[in-house]
Amino acid sequence: MKYYKDEFIDFLKLKSDVVDTASSGTEIVIKCPSCESKSKKNHGHLYIGINEPLFNCFKCPFSGPVKKLITALNGDDIQLLNLEEYRKFFNSYNTSVKPISPIVKIEEIKISIDPEIDFTDKYNYLKSRLGENYEIQKIPGLVIDVKTFIKENNIQFKNEKFLNYLNEKFVGFVSTYKTTMIMRNIEDNQKIRYYKMNLKNINYNFPDFYNITDNRNEKSEFNTIVLSEGVFDILKSYKSSEVYETIKNPFAWVAILGKDYYNKIKYILNYHKIPKTKIVILSDRDVSNNFYKRIKRHPMVNDVKIFWNDKEKDFCSTNYNITEIL
Repeated sequence: MKYYKDEFIDFLKLKSDVVDTASSGTEIVIKCPSCESKSKKNHGHLYIGINEPLFNCFKCPFSGPVKKLITALNGDDIQLLNLEEYRKFFNSYNTSVKPISPIVKIEEIKISIDPEIDFTDKYNYLKSRLGENYEIQKIPGLVIDVKTFIKENNIQFKNEKFLNYLNEKFVGFVSTYKTTMIMRNIEDNQKIRYYKMNLKNINYNFPDFYNITDNRNEKSEFNTIVLSEGVFDILKSYKSSEVYETIKNPFAWVAILGKDYYNKIKYILNYHKIPKTKIVILSDRDVSNNFYKRIKRHPMVNDVKIFWNDKEKDFCSTNYNITEIL
């Protein structure tokens, strides 16, 4: 617990008759001084992050930095905190409303198409996945001409034969931080269906994602984020009136590019400081709702809703019957 001194636990035990460790091992649980001070129950609903100095009550709106909690518990002795680590974390802490924006330097990229090459097969594939009337040209970060993209952005790619294969058979989507390009084969019967191309000399496990900011409704809630595994799930759901009406005014649609929801959510919340976040996950049906329960315990998550499509394994489909499972 790098943010707390050993005395912190002793302090909590003096102020709350319940001090537990959450099953995830990443939070301390106590009774909330705002809504549970007179409760006789043997469990609490206020979660304190062990890996980040934040807390959140799941019964009332009380949340924020641990320093605020210490004050609320009538103990102003901030020596209970490791001030050096605490200041590092909150040096850039900002509770103002901010969109999901990059925290790494992003250089502009060029995306263009060689007019001499026929990419009809790729456009037909995208329309088959997204719908005949989908505005393909407006898809953020879409790469149709892979070879031109590689050349114009000075990306090192030594295997010319494989590059030709990618250019013929794959469409790409450049991630939000421009560190990777997620690529999909337009022919489902091929051995290689997906390919991830690194665009920068950066850790392969850098937690990048693909997102669309929703500007369609002035009432969009800045703290409501929709997540799904893949880019096509997000692109199609974003345009689905049925999905949109079910979720109600989302701010951002995020493809996490895999199944690691918890760490991607943690990364977004820790670095973008979106308070009282509401998480909506569009889940494939092969994932149990127990898989998502850990997300609900994150100190900065206010609400989690999980939906899946009863008619298909994948959420992205031509037919929707949306059911809330958590």
